Amino acid sequence: DSRCPMDVRCVWAGTVEVRATTSTQVSHGEQNFKLSETMPFGDYKITLVEVTPAVKKTGERIAESAYRFTFEVKKR
Repeated sequence: DSRCPMDVRCVWAGTVEVRATTSTQVSHGEQNFKLSETMPFGDYKITLVEVTPAVKKTGERIAESAYRFTFEVKKR
């Protein structure tokens, strides 16, 4: 999680990257997903569309267990 803290003005907004396991009846694998980037997987396109908590304050640490990820899956 390299997103810009809410109480700082950043030149680059940063991003979030998560490693997730994806599977269908015919394929299985792990992929790294970055926020708002679409990844192909078989007959599908998968996009990491939301990560919560949204952003943190400077110096604040977010526990790994607090993160929630929302994906959008579309047939190609």
